[in-house]
Amino acid sequence: ESYNCQREINLADVLRIPIKPIRLEKSPFSPWSLAFAPNEIYIELHGIEPNQTKWTEKMNDLCKEIRHKIKVNKKHNDVLTITDPLAKWLKPVDFSKDVSSYQKAYVEGTRTWLVQKVHQAMASRNARVIWLNGVAGVGKSVMTWLLSTNLPPGCILGSYFFCRHNDERKNNTKSVILTTAYQLSLPSELAAFREYLFELLKTDEENKSMLELPSSDLFVKLIVDGLKKVKSTTKDVVIIIDALDECGAQGGRERKELLSVIRDYSKTLPEFVSLFVSGRPEVDIWESLSKLRPLLELAPSDVENLTDLKIFVKNRLNSHYRNASDESLNTATETLAQKADGVFMWAKLACDHIDEVNPKNVDKIMDIINTLNSGMDAILMTILTESYKSNELIDDFQLVVGTVCVLQEPLTIEALASLLFIDFSRVANVVLCNRYIITVNLKKLVVVVHKSVPDFLTSSTRCHDKRFYIDDKHAKVRLANSCLAVLNRDLHFNICELDLNISHTSISDFEDQISKIPLHLVYAAKFWISHALQCSEKELTEDVLYTFASNHLLHWVEVLSACNSLSIVQTLLPHLIPKIHKPQTTNLLNDIKRLVVEFFKTISQSPIHVYCSALALCPEDTALFKQYYPNFSAVKLPKVITGKDQDWSPCLATFEGHTNAVNGVAWWISSDRKTSLIASASSDNSVRLWDAFTGIEIHQYLGHTDVVNSLAFSKDGTKLVSGSADKSILIWDIDT
Repeated sequence: ESYNCQREINLADVLRIPIKPIRLEKSPFSPWSLAFAPNEIYIELHGIEPNQTKWTEKMNDLCKEIRHKIKVNKKHNDVLTITDPLAKWLKPVDFSKDVSSYQKAYVEGTRTWLVQKVHQAMASRNARVIWLNGVAGVGKSVMTWLLSTNLPPGCILGSYFFCRHNDERKNNTKSVILTTAYQLSLPSELAAFREYLFELLKTDEENKSMLELPSSDLFVKLIVDGLKKVKSTTKDVVIIIDALDECGAQGGRERKELLSVIRDYSKTLPEFVSLFVSGRPEVDIWESLSKLRPLLELAPSDVENLTDLKIFVKNRLNSHYRNASDESLNTATETLAQKADGVFMWAKLACDHIDEVNPKNVDKIMDIINTLNSGMDAILMTILTESYKSNELIDDFQLVVGTVCVLQEPLTIEALASLLFIDFSRVANVVLCNRYIITVNLKKLVVVVHKSVPDFLTSSTRCHDKRFYIDDKHAKVRLANSCLAVLNRDLHFNICELDLNISHTSISDFEDQISKIPLHLVYAAKFWISHALQCSEKELTEDVLYTFASNHLLHWVEVLSACNSLSIVQTLLPHLIPKIHKPQTTNLLNDIKRLVVEFFKTISQSPIHVYCSALALCPEDTALFKQYYPNFSAVKLPKVITGKDQDWSPCLATFEGHTNAVNGVAWWISSDRKTSLIASASSDNSVRLWDAFTGIEIHQYLGHTDVVNSLAFSKDGTKLVSGSADKSILIWDIDT
């Protein structure tokens, strides 16, 4: 009950750090006799004074015991056994902790009017897609969660997906489709859909190619065709997708794919299925969805929204007014709600600020409220200025918050500290100082509280205080070099400690095995190229890059294979190689790219076979073989006696997929050489689009009724035209 204990408990709660309460017991004969946690830890202290060396030794023993207990408990609590074969196949995203956070944030009595509006819209049989749009910070996500728990009578929740800009698994179209498919398999009313997925699983177990289909084809194959197997249902099915604006970049391929699925392919769903989506009205979203009806807008100035805001503010301020009059609480609520101007995120941050200051009386609260200015920029600047009254810790703010703002996916405090080569305590202190703009979520990942935070901090025209302005270009360059340094420091042979002769599909506890790879190392392996591509040629540290290329390329591929991210070598590395000037480095990188192309299937099935198979069969005259093969004499790699290629084959790649003759191909390369596409025309009546770097099929265009003989790209690569024996010419939008 002491102040110090309560403070530590609160801080541990913010940082999601486990606490083990320890009682120090006094005795009549000695200052201390025992330190213990009931039924778990006992440390004898009898006759030992706190200033003695023995006391320090005992305290160290105590700390070791605590760490051991926490580690054991954590391992036990974190065990997740996936027994559903469909879950193993589709790998759906788990949103249980997101749902818990929305449930905690929701204030009873708010948003009921908006739920009723959605119910009315759903009553129309023509309402196949309902889009709720609204500007940043008005509470769309909490509203979306509330709808998922309050659907109209006669409706069941088919699935929900909450997109997140800073989480790789939550901001790509395929994750949306795979998670939606899995969740749709769970309601008993859709048993026929589940049976259909099991049939697909049986056919896909051998070649595992189905989940590699282009997004639109995958949506049709898994969801549209599956739901059509449900012949009769007494209830309508609702599919929910939140925060479209956080899926991919505005105008990017990822966003286009998702919008195309929603706009074009949702029309093919059975009549008993409807979609509810939410998101900011950004240009590409507006152009794609604004013609859909009904269209719902959550405007900050709506009377109902302002009423909800007052309920929210009153609920947050109530603890400060327990001993004050209702009139003073109502006055504070009205004043703060008016300044919030209908934006819930502003009101939340303002209330957080008041909680942090913890004023002693209601007059002080009004003084704080009166100093606040309307607008997200103003409230964010107030919070930052209050947290940093001196410049002592600004460097750590720039380092940690700057990194959090540009991460491709969130990390824990421990992983951030390892990635940035600083102490855990420095990262933890930054999180604590800025806990109202960055937070540790239920998965113990450090995230921004809202997308509007990095939008503000990385804009020099909005964030006028140079102490807090984050140059995201500089942050990405710093992160690229940190990732490379981490790879050079932490990568090593057989990091998962796998049996050299078994594929990972045969290892029952493979997920446990790959968990041995530290989170910061997984991040560095997956994203160092993405960050390096943001660097100019002068900003890349060539010596560090050469150290990596000459020592750790195979270790890197091993980690990528374990994390199912091997395609990064094919999709991103070709863009980076032209920026590197050192020929020794580029030769090794070109060889590893080719090695992965040649042995992709083998390495993806077993990470350790990047050594046992790929390196052993690598042509002997390549820089990669000469650099790496002699270093693995202790591993006893296979040695090819005769018939081995001395250099790479002139045939760079083989693309397979057509079921009849290929009659024509066209090749398009973007001006920046970052995108390279190949289109093919076939006697199977189809046109297919391929990624020239990886050989992965991007799309299949079906429309011709006879042999397709010719095709060509438009100059900008956005359109494709095909000519067929069916006497037609078709023009295709390659993104949809």
